[in-house]
Parts: sequence; structure tokens; C-alpha cells
Amino acid sequence: MSGDHGNSKGNPAPGADRLLRGINQESGLRVAVCQAAGVCSEGVRRHGADLVSGWLISEALTAAVLLSTNLKDQEKFTLRWMYKGPVGTLLADTNAQAQVRGFPQKISLAEEVFTLKEAIGGPAEIAVITSVPEKVLRTGIAQAPNGEVISDLSHHLNVSFQVPTTLQVGLVIPPEHPVRVTSALGVMVQTLPGAEKDAFVAVRDEVDSSSFRDWLEKEEPTLENILNWLEAFTGPVEVLEERAPVFACQCSREKVRSVLRLFDASELRDMIEKEGQAQVNCHFCADAYTFSATELESLMDYHSSGNA
Repeated sequence: MSGDHGNSKGNPAPGADRLLRGINQESGLRVAVCQAAGVCSEGVRRHGADLVSGWLISEALTAAVLLSTNLKDQEKFTLRWMYKGPVGTLLADTNAQAQVRGFPQKISLAEEVFTLKEAIGGPAEIAVITSVPEKVLRTGIAQAPNGEVISDLSHHLNVSFQVPTTLQVGLVIPPEHPVRVTSALGVMVQTLPGAEKDAFVAVRDEVDSSSFRDWLEKEEPTLENILNWLEAFTGPVEVLEERAPVFACQCSREKVRSVLRLFDASELRDMIEKEGQAQVNCHFCADAYTFSATELESLMDYHSSGNA
């Protein structure tokens, strides 16, 4: 197999998350492979997700890491899976720097369902929103016909974005408490304009297969191993970039304060009288921001001074 990228095997160490973006110009295929166990573990930890919910959000976060390779400058993808089952909505977003965040609508599912399919509840909808700060560039909504996080996203990219795409994610999450993701390998192959159709179909059929996912989960290959395997179908892959994906949220105390400024003085007074404070939790990262009665009163003063 041409283009030796290494052949060692091993579980990722803490902080060892990696994302490689590559291309084969001759076949017209672009490739992204990642190890996102740290990103997933941090997301699961922050939200206190159980094994079932943690598995689903880990699939979503790993997919978001892969899709970051399609962004540039200040662009961002927001991915939203809207399922009818108990999990409800899965949401993840990513920017061009592979800073990823996300959450499951329901964090405790293990006592309610026995399988991932039961948690998802069958076909539903998926949306992918492309944006830059202060502006939405594109919103694509499509059916999620398979009732599976990764194959539904792949379907959306093929239908809504009209970019031939194959995606696969292999997770290793031991049945322990607290939940910890020990491996989260992701693979994405897409076509460039003028790509060889036969080459893409061949790699798509393999990457989509359960045997390939089993290989990712049971053997836990390195990213170099995966690239070596892909080259049988894509030809030699030139690695263009390597990044270290992270779970990162853009929320801040000042941003929350800006939101509270939008509340009427009567609403702020109600918070003081009923709770003696205001606590705001970020849906994406679960960070909590507490504002004392004194701080809320200062916001009321802000209103009364005519700044509202």
C-alpha cells in the first residue's frame, strides 16, 4: 500500500486528540480522520450524560470535529438532529479551528431504553446551519431517514449540500461510571469537483460497512493506520494539515450579563424577590453563571438610566 503513514497501535493519551486533513488530487478525494476521545469525554463529563446519552452525543461531537475541515476563517457549522425518541434533540457546533461543543436534550436514558435505536425513535429531521458572527449564511434541513446519528448526517450532506460524502465513527465507551470515552475515531471522505466516481463509490462502500466500524472500535487503529487503509481506494493521501480538536464554548459571564440587560426591570426585580439571585446555565457546556441581588440591582439601574 503506497504512502506509509505508520503502523503502531495504542489508546489515546489525555490531550492526544488529533485531526488530519488530506487529499489525493488524482482521484479527487479529500479525507479527514480524527481521534476525539478527549472532546467526547469532556462533553459527557460536563453534562453528566449516562452511557446511552453519552454515546449519542459523542457520535455528534466526533462528526462535528470532522466537519470543521470544511470551514474557513470565521465560519461555523451548527448540527441539529431532531429525533422523536426520548433523546429528543442532539446539538453540536464547530468552527474552523476544530473547537467543538454540544449537548443532548436528555442526559439520562439508560433506565428508559435498552438500545440506541430506541433512544432515537426512528426517522426524523436533521439541520445543518452555516454561519459567521452575526449572520446565518445557509440553513439546510432534510429528512433523517435512518434513525442513526452518523448515517443521517451523511445522508444530509449528500442530499442538501450535494457533496458526495461518506462518514463513519467508531466509539469505545466502557460500561463504567462516570462515563468516559476511551476512543472516538472518525473518518470522512468527500469528493472534489471532477473526482473519480468509481474511486469514491469503492471507498464509500467500505467506510459505510459495519465491518469497518468494528475495525475502528475493536482494533483502535491510529490515524496513520486509517490513512494507510484508505489509500487502497483513494491513492496516496497528502496530509495538508493537523490540528488538535478541543471541547470549547464561547459563553462568558459578560455575554450572559448582556442577555440579562435585555430583561425588563420588573423581571429582574422578580428574580431578586423570588430567588435572591439569578443563575444561568449554558446549554452547550453546562457552565453556571450566578448574579447576586446587588448585580441584578445594578442592571435595574442600567434600565432606569435610559440605557435599555
